[in-house]
Amino acid sequence: TMHTHSPLGASGAKRWLNCSGSYLLARELAEAGQLSDNSSEFANLGTDAHDAAAECLLNDLEAYEIVAKTYGSHVAGKEIELNALSVYLAECREHMGPDDTILIEKHIDLPGLHPLMRGTMDFASYRPHKRLVVRDYKNGAGVAVDAEENDQVLYYAFLVASSLSLSQKENGDFPVSIGIVQPRISGAEPVKT
Repeated sequence: TMHTHSPLGASGAKRWLNCSGSYLLARELAEAGQLSDNSSEFANLGTDAHDAAAECLLNDLEAYEIVAKTYGSHVAGKEIELNALSVYLAECREHMGPDDTILIEKHIDLPGLHPLMRGTMDFASYRPHKRLVVRDYKNGAGVAVDAEENDQVLYYAFLVASSLSLSQKENGDFPVSIGIVQPRISGAEPVKT
């Protein structure tokens, strides 16, 4: 399901956390139809790779089992790299226990906090009184994305914690692990937490 990007969404968190008024300009430009469409072939490939990964996670499939299947306008095993998907699937599955609440490509809205506060989670796993794990899949091979204090993934963790009402369910602090899975980047670790 396609969701419109919010001026206060996770993908722009780095910008609006550093310049809190910038979301007003983004909203104004969007309403006037002047906000440039940032979609590109790379972005479309990333979206299709996310769809392929979600199908594998939701249906307990390995990456090779979707070879030659089309997602959007891209073919698994051709444009969508199966080795990269396998790395992401293995990382997610490491955090999928029988008692875990699992969110895969889950859209979360928090209109009670702000009408524009929303985002789509790549992967999150919550184990009561144990931990919350949030992973963001980056299909890109050009620019390495760091996990340390990553505003986008921290925002996703906040969305999950708020939507699951974790502050009421947990008695005090509990560990939160955020991470970037970027298997196609050369010269860097494919999983950074």
